[in-house]
Amino acid sequence: AMHRESWGEALAAFDRLLAEQPTSRLAPEARFWRGHCLDRLGRRADARAAWMELVTTTPDSGWAKDAAARLAAPR
Repeated sequence: AMHRESWGEALAAFDRLLAEQPTSRLAPEARFWRGHCLDRLGRRADARAAWMELVTTTPDSGWAKDAAARLAAPR
């Protein structure tokens, strides 16, 4: 679902996973890729909010470090 034309479909899948299993061990990765999908869809503010949520909810995860790098990257 991560092909260029399927960002919306992938976003919906990540949203479903996070709604159904918010504390899953996969949640940090899903939050990161959710932000990536939003970014690819041109929803930059929503992407930044998704990455910020990841950084604040699981700051010690490797995915949070990746999200922090995305937040720090110039646009």
